[in-house]
Amino acid sequence: MKYPNNQEKIWGLYPGILKQEEINNLHEADVWIKLDNLSNNLFWATNNAGKPGFKTPSAETLKEIEYAIEYLIYYTRNFGVEFSKTPSQTEHVERNIAYSAWYSYWYNHFSKMPKDKYDDYVNDKYCKKDITKYMPTGSWKDVYVRMRIK
Repeated sequence: MKYPNNQEKIWGLYPGILKQEEINNLHEADVWIKLDNLSNNLFWATNNAGKPGFKTPSAETLKEIEYAIEYLIYYTRNFGVEFSKTPSQTEHVERNIAYSAWYSYWYNHFSKMPKDKYDDYVNDKYCKKDITKYMPTGSWKDVYVRMRIK
């Protein structure tokens, strides 16, 4: 079935609430941040459903957020994450060891960054300053190798 943007809703290929043109040139760290934010939003939306004062998003909106999350997961191919399955309408994007290593690499980097340094990073990024000093050393592939050895 085709939708307004003339795309089929295929897990990993359909961007959901995201605008593809905004994703195409994102830095790897920004993809992780967007993915983490969407995942947290989905978690809180589904876990606060029915609580007083909380407006539960529609089922359609929640589904569009899920599509966006899986689009970003599959987008990590641009950073070297390989997937063994092609996306489909019926199967969710696999979260394999390569993806786990990529996610863990960025999660560990940002979770260990002091709040004031993170604020400086966001500010410098917003002001289009050089942000290389905030980026981690090494590669997520180093984490992948360690995970595969275990």
